[in-house]
Amino acid sequence: MDRHWLPRGGFRAVSVVIVLTVGLVVASTAMAAPAASPKSTDGARASAAPVAIVTVAGLDRLLADVDYVFQTVQRKDITDLLRGLLGNVGNLKGIDRKKPFGVMLYLQPGFPPRPTPIVFVPVSSMDDLLKTLSLGPLNSHKVAGQTDRYEIVTPDRKFAMRLRKNYVFIAGRADFLGGALPDPVGLTRSAAAMYDVSVSVNLTQAPPMARDMLRTLVLSRVASQRPRTEGESDRHHQLRRAMAERHRETVDMILKQATDLTIGWKLSSAKQIALLDVALHAGRNTPLTKRLNSVTAGGSLFTGLFANRTVPLTAALSWMIDPAEGKLAVSLLESARDRFTAELSKAAARSGDKAETERVRQQLIRLFEPLIGTARKRHLDAFIRVAGNPPGHFVLVGGVGLADGKEFPTALDDVVKQVASLSGEKDVQPNVLTFGGVSLHRIQLKKLSGSQRAFFGEKPSIYVGANRSILWFAVGGDEAPPALKKTIGQLADKTSAAAGTSLPFQLTLRASSWLAMSSGEGKSKPLRDLGRRAFAKGGDALRVDYRPTEQGTRLRMTFGEGFIRLLGLAIATQYDRRRP
Repeated sequence: MDRHWLPRGGFRAVSVVIVLTVGLVVASTAMAAPAASPKSTDGARASAAPVAIVTVAGLDRLLADVDYVFQTVQRKDITDLLRGLLGNVGNLKGIDRKKPFGVMLYLQPGFPPRPTPIVFVPVSSMDDLLKTLSLGPLNSHKVAGQTDRYEIVTPDRKFAMRLRKNYVFIAGRADFLGGALPDPVGLTRSAAAMYDVSVSVNLTQAPPMARDMLRTLVLSRVASQRPRTEGESDRHHQLRRAMAERHRETVDMILKQATDLTIGWKLSSAKQIALLDVALHAGRNTPLTKRLNSVTAGGSLFTGLFANRTVPLTAALSWMIDPAEGKLAVSLLESARDRFTAELSKAAARSGDKAETERVRQQLIRLFEPLIGTARKRHLDAFIRVAGNPPGHFVLVGGVGLADGKEFPTALDDVVKQVASLSGEKDVQPNVLTFGGVSLHRIQLKKLSGSQRAFFGEKPSIYVGANRSILWFAVGGDEAPPALKKTIGQLADKTSAAAGTSLPFQLTLRASSWLAMSSGEGKSKPLRDLGRRAFAKGGDALRVDYRPTEQGTRLRMTFGEGFIRLLGLAIATQYDRRRP
């Protein structure tokens, strides 16, 4: 097969495989290394351990992933092309196809520290690998008088190789490979077992000066404290500053105490999913780990509702905020209560009835007290669901758990009636519907944007009601009350399937529902068209889970097979477009 007929940039999967193996991986080393460097000792690697490692679990696993991607879109011709291309480079003979390979990134002395990439490749036969390397525009040979040293010679440069423990290490200079080299199997064992491809950053190997500079840069950009704005109250300004400081404190703790960050990707043809993990570690019993683990709460009131993953979007939050954040939440609610009280009291005072004004104030105190009490308990328990059948309009349904809300439904009824009476308008309608022990009040929305009308319809309303444990709400047109009724009924049905233990945060999104809302015009039309083809056979769910771990925290994104088809279709489309 003539490999030169391939269109430029056409078949990216082939490029990925080759880059991650021999030819272009070495080229990436060349770009990172200085063009001309003075000779130095084995101290060229300033860090004792790599500051970052890119790990591929094995050549066979990588090729199996590529096969699976194109199998989902029935493009065996592309996988056959890949196999033929690999045949042109001797099927990468000499490489152990079962073991991990990748790149270790070290730091050289000096400031700023310069990166030194070292490629590591498992070897089944060094003689065969040298022959494989010579099939391209390269020349490779053993260094005279050295038992474990080799060279790769290109028209422009030379690269050093060293063989240690059935692995060959490749770098831009021979002195980078001096001294003790780590065992790649030990370094990559955990990552290779969990992921097909991963990037791990060892934050402890970053020089203190560089880490301090990063801290300064990040903290200067996180939660900047804007000056007090015109019309902003002293209390609101103080709360905003306190929240900004809280954010800065958390980021500072992460930058000081986090030990490593891992991003991992895995395909599973058996489960027909793809996983993307982002994990941050800080070690057991560190202040950062304790803070990250402190967000885990007990059971959620809405656990059973998350079992329904057929709607366009479902999200649930069961989060323990820390005491400082709890105080901020209480202050925010007290500030909202005071502003609301002032506005309604002004309206009531126009009648000249002082008793009416005091009655309004007491009603608002009764309304806000359960909310403030919930903030003091520090457990934020909430749920939202987007329902609907695109291209029809959507309905947003949600609920917020109340710590002690036995007086809340009555207080809500009284306040809504008071607002309706004082406003003298029909935009606020108390007690329009009642079901499941929840009395619903309707607030008509006005001045909607075009996107809001497309989402909710021409005349959406907010519906709000409560029982003693949950504040319920819905936003939408005539479909909103039935959707809320269905949700409340599902929660009351004890036979509804539970979603397991309550995670601090979880979300499920159905991509095809959102694509169906699109008109299909504009610059993004090609991507929408590909998405509709990819999700036509299902597998359109994207699930996001956040959970603390013993040594830190992890965010996991689980993609259905439709997303894998989307990747395959995108590559195949580019290939078809560029082929002669």
